[in-house]
Amino acid sequence: MVIIDILVIVLTAILFGKYIFEVFMESYLSMYSIQMYFFTFTIALVVNTLKAIRLYLICFEQNSIRGKRLLKEYCITSAVNNVIPFKLGELYRGYRLGKLSANYFDGYIIVLYDRFIDTLALVSLTAGLYFIWNITLNHIWVIFLFFLILLIFLWLIFAQLYKVWNHMLVFNRNSSLTLNLLMWLSYINRGVMQINKIIKGKFLITLILSLLAWCCEIGGLLVINDFDLDSIGNYIESLFHGTGNHFNALYVIFSLCIYMITYIFLLNKRRAGK
Repeated sequence: MVIIDILVIVLTAILFGKYIFEVFMESYLSMYSIQMYFFTFTIALVVNTLKAIRLYLICFEQNSIRGKRLLKEYCITSAVNNVIPFKLGELYRGYRLGKLSANYFDGYIIVLYDRFIDTLALVSLTAGLYFIWNITLNHIWVIFLFFLILLIFLWLIFAQLYKVWNHMLVFNRNSSLTLNLLMWLSYINRGVMQINKIIKGKFLITLILSLLAWCCEIGGLLVINDFDLDSIGNYIESLFHGTGNHFNALYVIFSLCIYMITYIFLLNKRRAGK
């Protein structure tokens, strides 16, 4: 499993070099004043704090991934996720959280809910901006909306599907394939029950935290771009693809600085405790 960490670190370092190249070659450093850089850094700090709190609340009942350990994992996996395009870093986050909780399936359930609530907040906020100010919504927004509808639909029908599939498989469990399907079905059912538990106790607070994070991020984007509403759609697309937006490039660099400082602080605190 160590090889996965090594490959991800190498890929992240290469893609981070691309962000540094963009900042210097595209003359982003000369585009803004010192006050704007401080403003962007503050936005990155506030947004990441809100997202870290949200992840903490989602993982609260997982005793093995609370507190400092969770904060370290947040820093590591967010650094990867901010740099690797198409949000593929979420696969690495699920792997790391699953490794900590000794159950990879639980790790990916946490990531699935985290992505769902974050996407729900983004789609809700941008839909509101569309109806109020008629901002441009590109194809990425449609993909996010489809993702939400699909997850909600599967969540609503799963209970009935589980009863049917479980009944069929239990009465036809004569092969290893059927037994494997029953095992995976029980895993999925446990995951759905875990999500139901999170929704019942933490849906509202995690949604509010997500909305606040996106309001800060999009608000910062608008300030940097002189309140150009068309920049919102371009920015969301750049988050997905990982390219083509100067605010995103600076935000990623500042975020990685925050992760690095936090991680080093936690390491030093741990060594001092020994």
